[in-house]
Amino acid sequence: VEISAGHGHIFHQFLSPHATVREDEYGGSLENRARLVQEIIEALRAECGTDFIIGLRLPGDDYVKGSIDPDEAERLTRYFAAKRQVDFLNWVQGSHHRSLEMHLPDMHFARGTFFDLIKRLHDASDGIPTGAVARILEPIQGEALLRDNISELVMLGRTLVTDAAGGLKAAQNRDNDIRKCVSCNNCWGVINQELPLQCDNNPRVGFEEEVDWWPGAAKTKKKVAVVGGGVAGLEAAWVAAARGHDVTLYSAGAELGGKIRLNALIPTCDPLSSIYDYQQVMATKAGVHTELGWRVSADELIAAKPDAVVLATGSTMSWPASLPLSLKEDGFILDLRAIVEELLAHPGKQPGTAVIYDEDGLDATYSAAEFLATLFDKVVLVTSREMVARDEPVVRQQSIYRRLYEARIEILLMCEPSPNERFEDGIFAYRNVINGDEGEITDVALFTYATQRVPDIDLQAPLEAAGITVHLIGDAYMPRNQMVATQEGHTVGNSL
Repeated sequence: VEISAGHGHIFHQFLSPHATVREDEYGGSLENRARLVQEIIEALRAECGTDFIIGLRLPGDDYVKGSIDPDEAERLTRYFAAKRQVDFLNWVQGSHHRSLEMHLPDMHFARGTFFDLIKRLHDASDGIPTGAVARILEPIQGEALLRDNISELVMLGRTLVTDAAGGLKAAQNRDNDIRKCVSCNNCWGVINQELPLQCDNNPRVGFEEEVDWWPGAAKTKKKVAVVGGGVAGLEAAWVAAARGHDVTLYSAGAELGGKIRLNALIPTCDPLSSIYDYQQVMATKAGVHTELGWRVSADELIAAKPDAVVLATGSTMSWPASLPLSLKEDGFILDLRAIVEELLAHPGKQPGTAVIYDEDGLDATYSAAEFLATLFDKVVLVTSREMVARDEPVVRQQSIYRRLYEARIEILLMCEPSPNERFEDGIFAYRNVINGDEGEITDVALFTYATQRVPDIDLQAPLEAAGITVHLIGDAYMPRNQMVATQEGHTVGNSL
């Protein structure tokens, strides 16, 4: 049994001098605040005996003013360690507060986010074995924890959701075969909607034969063309090839990964590469024939005579409806993806204000905004919605808001571009979507947009007219997130 006395739950609340305002024997001093947890430990020990394992999970730093900081965590650790009634200790961060995000550090945190704090509390544990938790993504991190005497236990959560066979593969020296956790926290978001657990990088969570799975052989070998080298197309290609099909993957880009690769190039977003890195390893093993830098045409596909074509061609951001089409036709304004690609290729400080019109609401847009904040004097986010990141899970919302405010990015809510724009004068005009009031941002050096996306499916009609079976997956079917793209690629690849 592990007593979970962190994350802002009831035992944490008793331990916290911020939350506990009782004046009886359960409030006030550390000993009083720890009394309830200690009584539970004693009751468990009396009921279950000395050979029964009891662990205690304590707050390490809940990031709540006046609550449990590292100093208080060390005092609590020493108190419970001195009782000698638990078999192991470990520490978690954050609380049900603005700091909830800290209990699941996302991709924007360093790997092994709290190792320094864990080491400090380990040394205060008086020889009781301790566990380390938080963004332990690879076997080498676990080995370092043991080697450097930071902990005796390596505790994995999201990592084993992403690959339940991670330990087995590590023991067999198969690191490249491990699906790595992205630290996107979509798993947390899904279960908080009371849906079955899901993962961006593991489309088989909870499936039969999930552990160390390899596709079964198809009854009939087919010739399959996959168009699109993003995570949806890559997943479909390697699974289909592993089933024994003759698979050719066409990618318009010079490298595989698609839009996720671009997202992964933004500073702090590099864990996203683990999705397509794994897929490329599997594609090589399965024998996928890859054509890079080839925007294949319908005529070329028809001439190849495939039995099936999988279209994973992605989507394009739609033009903001309130702006003149002439600006689009002039090529004067580019969408956020195109802008990020350009700025990554030609980085450098630029004077003036960058304005992002945000109708997307997902983390990639805000990561790009942070990137722009390192290049421009000022960044302003404009959205017609009542909040940013509305469609993200709460822990990601908190992360996004914190990062935006730390980067001093200005946020204008319930606004959209005004037709009265004066971009030629460096002025962006906006209007309130409710009352129509207008405002201006001057000294604008860049305007870009992240909007709802339109599927790129120009190949579908001519292929189907030629009698070829076409499967649409990922954004080509309907623009959503990378979790769904990977799932659909997996499902189609396994069904061919």
